[in-house]
Amino acid sequence: MNGHTDIAELLSRLGSESRGHVRSALIGESDEFQEAKNLALRFAVPDINVLLVGETGTGKELFSRMIHSESKRSAGPFIAVDCSMLPENLIESELFGHEMGSFTGAVAARVGRFEMAQGGTLFLDEISNLSLSFQAKLLRVLQERRMERVGGRETIRLDVRVISATNVDPINAIREEKVRPDLYYRLNEMTINIPPLRKRNGDIRRITRHYIHIYSKLFGKATCAISGSVLELLEGHAWPGNVRELENAIKSAVVLADNIVLPEHLPREIRGNGGRPTVVENSQEENNEERLHVEIDLGVSHSEIDLKALGCEAAEQAERLLLEALMRRSGLSGAQMARMLNVDPKTLRMKLRKYGLVPQKL
Repeated sequence: MNGHTDIAELLSRLGSESRGHVRSALIGESDEFQEAKNLALRFAVPDINVLLVGETGTGKELFSRMIHSESKRSAGPFIAVDCSMLPENLIESELFGHEMGSFTGAVAARVGRFEMAQGGTLFLDEISNLSLSFQAKLLRVLQERRMERVGGRETIRLDVRVISATNVDPINAIREEKVRPDLYYRLNEMTINIPPLRKRNGDIRRITRHYIHIYSKLFGKATCAISGSVLELLEGHAWPGNVRELENAIKSAVVLADNIVLPEHLPREIRGNGGRPTVVENSQEENNEERLHVEIDLGVSHSEIDLKALGCEAAEQAERLLLEALMRRSGLSGAQMARMLNVDPKTLRMKLRKYGLVPQKL
């Protein structure tokens, strides 16, 4: 499984039974996210076209899969098409199919994505990337619910629900003449706005724990714990790539980590100063420097909890956070830290290096 595999791809490979549980893959308890999720569930059963609007990486395909899995068409196929990836000269053949000899290179007949989705759902991602000329053809197919393959004469009746998505404001796209208004109103029988990660209060921690559990299992590792300092870095990041960026960051961190995810396991753009602790000048942080906060991933079910491993993970987190707090004390030398902790200076130096902290002169 390559490094670009995401949760949507995993669900697709696992088949329709797992897609029935796709709702659980949409993690979030913030009001903004719950509003979008509840709307998607409410409009899953009525057989209407849904338009998903959200920034890149917010989970539009997962939302579309959830709508499909909760609909009357859940037993049918779910076919996803990224319109931004299709060349202009191939888009019509890709969606509608073609007959043999209909154009140069058409050495055999081909079934298009609309036919593949018969009885199920067709997800058209990034529709604003379609040319205006093709949008007119797509509109006709949606209105008439029938089509012909490229170069064909047979009319094919369609039984397909269309869910579409865009990462731009559709009204602005219409004003800029990138989207036909008649196509927009045909696709937009219901619009769901998916909030960006930066506006989902508290969800970063929830999603982080979810992906740590998922990728620990996927890579055959014991479920990693995560330090409080990592969570602070994650919550302080702007997340221009939204949930997809967070997922990729956690995926790579799980690969790099042993038992606990530390700042140095995060991508450079997230950890900022390299994950090294800095001298604290803010009085609020000074007041809280000895307050240890340990984050423990308990797994999906209680049957997965290994008490011994859990104790080791918690002990390592507490040890690291204590060392971080002591290092923030101005004027505290390595020798003083060693005496305070009643450990050999060599042992202290080894632990500082283990946790990626700046070695003190011991």
